[in-house]
Amino acid sequence: MVLRRCGAAGAVVENAWEYSTGGVGFGAFVKRCTHSQERVNSLRPSRTGESVARPKTILLLACAILAGAFLFSACIYTEFTEVDVELGKEWSDGEVEGFLYTNYTSVPEGEIIFEVKNEGSFKHDFIVLETDLEPGKLIVSGDRVDIGASGTERGRIQSRYLLPGASNNHTFKLKPGDYVLLSNEPGDYQAGMFAALSVD
Repeated sequence: MVLRRCGAAGAVVENAWEYSTGGVGFGAFVKRCTHSQERVNSLRPSRTGESVARPKTILLLACAILAGAFLFSACIYTEFTEVDVELGKEWSDGEVEGFLYTNYTSVPEGEIIFEVKNEGSFKHDFIVLETDLEPGKLIVSGDRVDIGASGTERGRIQSRYLLPGASNNHTFKLKPGDYVLLSNEPGDYQAGMFAALSVD
């Protein structure tokens, strides 16, 4: 008996030569072509299984992407407050007058962006000082505030970034407490370039 495949997948050609009992001549040639679906299924994966597994994989991948995006957005989201500061010092009637104005006197704790603009004719710096002292009673040494003796510095913009007419910004993370914002170039504090800020 010889087994061959038909044109269709899984088909089997079974050729059987049957001889007469007398051994003379040969019987009718019998050709049958049958399809064995069970054999096909055993040789390759079920298409039904594939069609179910693929959507499950895509769904899990989509869920993972959405979860990752949510966590990423939660990590980068931070509340902040923007404080505008205008400061300067100019001559008026032979005397130097200084000023430091802000749009807030109280802000919530966290990331604070200070937008500082020098509206005067001289260079200035900008200091965020945490202190228990009254704004007008900081400890002065010579023509400057003694920062270390007056409190703890929490942030600074140096004077090279605040030349006359210049603007600069910086972000400082502040905890609840009382602060004084000031310029500490020579004579600035004595000229009135300071303001109180409360962080709640």
